[in-house]
Amino acid sequence: MNQMRWTSRLSLLPVLLLAAGGCAWDTSEDAAVRPALACAGAFCDAPRGEGSPLPRRRGTIVSDGCFPDARALATLAAPATRQIVEEIVLLCLIPRGDGAIAPTDAAARDELRRVVASVQNAGIRAGGAPYRVSLGVSFTDETGVRFDGAQTAAQFADARVRGGWADALTSLLSGPNSLGADAIDLNVEAVPPGVRSDLTVFTEDLAGKLHAAPKRVAVNLFVPPSLRSPSDLPSGDAFNVPALGAVADRLRVMTLDYADRSTGPGPTIVPGWAVEAARFARRQTSAPLDVAVPLYGNDFGPSTTRGVSYLEAAGLASAASAPPSRGITDAITYVYSASDGVHTVWVDDARSLGRTLGAWQTEALGAEIGVVYFGLGAEDPSLFSTLAGRTPR
Repeated sequence: MNQMRWTSRLSLLPVLLLAAGGCAWDTSEDAAVRPALACAGAFCDAPRGEGSPLPRRRGTIVSDGCFPDARALATLAAPATRQIVEEIVLLCLIPRGDGAIAPTDAAARDELRRVVASVQNAGIRAGGAPYRVSLGVSFTDETGVRFDGAQTAAQFADARVRGGWADALTSLLSGPNSLGADAIDLNVEAVPPGVRSDLTVFTEDLAGKLHAAPKRVAVNLFVPPSLRSPSDLPSGDAFNVPALGAVADRLRVMTLDYADRSTGPGPTIVPGWAVEAARFARRQTSAPLDVAVPLYGNDFGPSTTRGVSYLEAAGLASAASAPPSRGITDAITYVYSASDGVHTVWVDDARSLGRTLGAWQTEALGAEIGVVYFGLGAEDPSLFSTLAGRTPR
């Protein structure tokens, strides 16, 4: 059973690797583009747009960083994406130990304000209403390295630090020089159960301030996909779901990384597991809920596991002449050899994620539960057009 990373820091290899492997892709605004040549096996499969219609669900995309690149922005501006997605989360705000929230310099905040507006307007360019944009608070340093649980817990235990964060976020989201976002998402990882009370108090304080702002700002939280109480996950009991659900606008159940180093190589998402996690959360709270699906894959090596994009996974398979096949859940998997030993890759594509979403018919997963697509830019380029083609308008 997974130990939950929640976020995948993708290591995107240069396009040169893909070219060296004999694969080439058109990265234009057409989100339906497929690998063009020299791909192999499962990477050349048709997206499988046929099948039962997918239930309409509230859709959110998470970008693991502040500044989506041109390809990601083109994806957001595609009508197919706007058909199934209404909100974008930019995971980029960083809490500091002195109570400040980075970025703190004026130039960086001006650029972030511009990006928020650009993402909102991408929804209009796609032929719909503006996207809602949420700014995500991740407990990492500026290089993206996650703080350990003890450090985060100590910061939450300090009332002055908590108060500083709440005040800084209130200013950034609703003050006279706000960044223009519609919501805030709290992404708190790897914390011990002892942070439970402090995390709850902080969320209550922040929600009270942002909900009372002249322009009401929503407060959402990433929560672990626990299946029981006491939790089956290391950080699960740090989250008082009933209390958090009473003040938060949405709880996002982060059903990612089903397989990890503790389990050995395997799929990133299993539909039945996600359903059980959502059902357990629903028994604890009536708050709006989401479940998560990965847009990235995982490369399981001898000593480390790292996130990979669909395009990198395809390039690696081609460069290593590794024949990809379909595994459990229909995800693509293959084995290749590197200087440090044997690696196993698992990655989802339009076909496998379509199968996952198709398994979530409303009798299994309530129609009110949304979907979080995690890892903008890492997806199979045909994903959103394939899903839109199966989703009734």
